[in-house]
Amino acid sequence: MQKKLLAIVMSVTLLVMMAPGVSAMTTEELMAQIAALQAQLTALQAQLNLVSPSPSPVVGSFGTNLYFGLRGANVVALQNFLIGKGHLAAGLNTGWFGPLTKAAVMAYQTAKSITPVAGYFGPLTRAAANA
Repeated sequence: MQKKLLAIVMSVTLLVMMAPGVSAMTTEELMAQIAALQAQLTALQAQLNLVSPSPSPVVGSFGTNLYFGLRGANVVALQNFLIGKGHLAAGLNTGWFGPLTKAAVMAYQTAKSITPVAGYFGPLTRAAANA
């Protein structure tokens, strides 16, 4: 029993001694790290597009539903459309339907009073974009 108690006390003491070396990141540091990772991801996607470019569909005639996680020429066309409408920053036409594209689709849906505002480029949003 005393050996168990001694082992527990030693373990807790060791953890307490190691704790000063551990520091939590601030919100600002986390946001900076996220931004750096997003920039790196965008750069890598641009490199990938250089390696395997795909033909772009005609902008303004969207015939398929697009959603988070998709990649390809249809997503690039959507991103170009959203850039043209001012809902996505220039240069973010990476071909990946990620969080920035979803937010831009949601902004477009809000501007066009499309509900629900979900960031899904489905029949209602496509109809508005094709109009």
